[in-house]
Amino acid sequence: ALVRGDKGEYLKQPKSDAGSRILIIPDICIHSLMEADKKDKHVTTLSTSMLEKRMYKICNDLNIPRMSPHKLRHFQDSFLHAINIPTSYGMQRMGHVTEAMYNRQYNHEIPEQQRIVDQQINNKFTEIFEIYATKCDTKQ
Repeated sequence: ALVRGDKGEYLKQPKSDAGSRILIIPDICIHSLMEADKKDKHVTTLSTSMLEKRMYKICNDLNIPRMSPHKLRHFQDSFLHAINIPTSYGMQRMGHVTEAMYNRQYNHEIPEQQRIVDQQINNKFTEIFEIYATKCDTKQ
């Protein structure tokens, strides 16, 4: 990532080899990036704090919870879990070295997915309980 420091911009290296990766993104994103590149050598010239402020404004305008760039990363990880992307592919996309890192904290970001999973668990318990209760009733 290109970041701004005390002495100007510099290219910050990833934390691990897994952080250096090629991502396949939707055509609509590629088009937007190409348009941005025509205007400047960077996708944005905003500082991190200004980018965050703009994102907060967009969230407020859309009447959705505030989201920072890092929160988008959490959302991406949760999204990959929610749509059942195999762990190895999710790890690669996120730049994680270990399964523990990939699984540790991010899959809490989509409350609707949690409700779906809770319902699946409850349905399975109900099914097992009903089978067990039926077997017990037939033994009496």
